[in-house]
Amino acid sequence: MQKVVFMLLVLCFVSFSCNTKYPIDALPKDTTPPTLSYPIVSFSSTTLFTPFGGTVPTTSEISKGYTVHLTDPNLTVNSACSGTVTAVSANSVTVLYKTNSIYSLYYSGLQNIMVTVNQTIAAGTILGHITSTGDVFFQVIKNDTEVDCPDTFSDNSFKTAIQTAIGKHIMNHPADSLMAPCVSASLPR
Repeated sequence: MQKVVFMLLVLCFVSFSCNTKYPIDALPKDTTPPTLSYPIVSFSSTTLFTPFGGTVPTTSEISKGYTVHLTDPNLTVNSACSGTVTAVSANSVTVLYKTNSIYSLYYSGLQNIMVTVNQTIAAGTILGHITSTGDVFFQVIKNDTEVDCPDTFSDNSFKTAIQTAIGKHIMNHPADSLMAPCVSASLPR
């Protein structure tokens, strides 16, 4: 009997010390960067593309993500990589890349949102449809304080899709000289 009580006390002590080593809100942050492997929209119907750090024509503000204007109102907005949905509003979705990650992805310009908070999603999951304005906005957020150029995290298929968006923009606006998907590497949020 004493051995059983002793073992229970040891087990409780070990369990308690493990739980207090890293309280849930003090777990080490996961700094693994995401890999953007799925185009967020079908960029073939792009009419305007504003690269990260570029000036958005409609607002004259610096784009802290990719801003895309599309002509097809039936298009869906898809997740660029896997993660867990952490926030949903009337027209936006935020996805945490990995548990306790320093990276999250923000998608705006959605309607008919098809995901819910705490849902785990894969790359390519349909998040919703584009709004009637046709404007979609996408950000990679780091540490909730800065936004990074999405191209830094893109695989070849995502980069090819962005080049399609740039090509469509230049075809519609030949005077523009968009060449790169990012004007700067990071900006304060």
